Amino acid sequence: MHTIRTRAVDHHRCLHLYFPENDIALARNLSNFTPPLPALQMRLCGQSLPMWYGTEGDAFIDYGIDEHWYAATSEAFRLKVDTMPTRIEDYRPEPWGWSRASRKAFLDVGVRAEVLPDDEALTRMRLLSSRRTTALLSRGMAKALPFAVTAPPQIFTDIDALAKCVAQMPHGCIAKMPWSNAGRGNINSNITPSTEMIRRCADGIKRYGMVCVEPCHDRVADFAMLWMARDDGTVEYTGLSLFETTDTGAYTANIILPDSDIRTKLQQYIPTKQLDMVVQTMGPELERIINGAYHGPLGVDMLVARTDAGYILDVAVEVNMRRTMGHVAHALAMRHLADGSTGRMYVNIADKGNPEGSRCEPTEGCDIDVYGRLRHGRVNLTPPIGRFRYIFEATSRL
Repeated sequence: MHTIRTRAVDHHRCLHLYFPENDIALARNLSNFTPPLPALQMRLCGQSLPMWYGTEGDAFIDYGIDEHWYAATSEAFRLKVDTMPTRIEDYRPEPWGWSRASRKAFLDVGVRAEVLPDDEALTRMRLLSSRRTTALLSRGMAKALPFAVTAPPQIFTDIDALAKCVAQMPHGCIAKMPWSNAGRGNINSNITPSTEMIRRCADGIKRYGMVCVEPCHDRVADFAMLWMARDDGTVEYTGLSLFETTDTGAYTANIILPDSDIRTKLQQYIPTKQLDMVVQTMGPELERIINGAYHGPLGVDMLVARTDAGYILDVAVEVNMRRTMGHVAHALAMRHLADGSTGRMYVNIADKGNPEGSRCEPTEGCDIDVYGRLRHGRVNLTPPIGRFRYIFEATSRL
């Protein structure tokens, strides 16, 4: 049995890189990669997110930051993650996710090539980051667990076989490209005309060699289990995240709560004993699949679906072989949410007529305790300039 335990702290100083376009970069598989403008804007606006999930002594790559905002926010929330260091060689590179493009981003700021993954390692990580891993994990979990879970997704390399499968799905299905994130690019047969869906899937098979298809579910809860793949090949459970999605599964926000409260919320659908079994089973399954080819944080998205027979668990909606917004939310819940409060984290798009946003004090109108934990109020997790705003808000339940 895989022991349920939380992450031990490694005594390494990390140089963090927020790189939200990594899934797009994996699909392109190029070092010299120009992301779509919104993805680039998200990275520049969110470059300081590592302040909230990094540990003391870490640093992050910044491309110019509002020094007043950084100093005031760090003081109010007791943050001890530095901006761009002068001695990069003293830090271990820690990207949001690995790809040829994220490696290039480290090279561009002076990180030595010999401390970065080579092409062979990146090729293995790219394959692990595809939806083939989701299908492998889902199948392995379905065989190993002593209770029923949803049917695993299917991988198709032939468009005729895919079209036949889609036609036989009584409640519809969702087709996904091998690399995409947050539900973007998913094709829902209940929304997209069948001819358009098959055409887009045929294009996906031609471009990427495969497309993943899974049945639609009447989802009632979305959550994720968070893990850390260690250098010694072990994979350790680190916690839970609870999040909100649209009807098509696109991410909208994280609910900021301690793990114990998330488990309580999930208990209304899934017995705690089953959740524990999932953790105990998933650790060894991930170790078998990863086989030492990836080191770092990862998240496995899950959902609870409503059926005529009751509630059922989908144990692997998505395997994200990278850091996720769930990891950020978990760090906020553990470090910066006051006892008795509940929070939300989301990305907001600024008013196009006022792209520079508000220049108010970072903690104005917030109730923050002496330990740097938010009781009530709304905080910008990154400087409130540019198009995208990363928001953390809390409300006291007391």
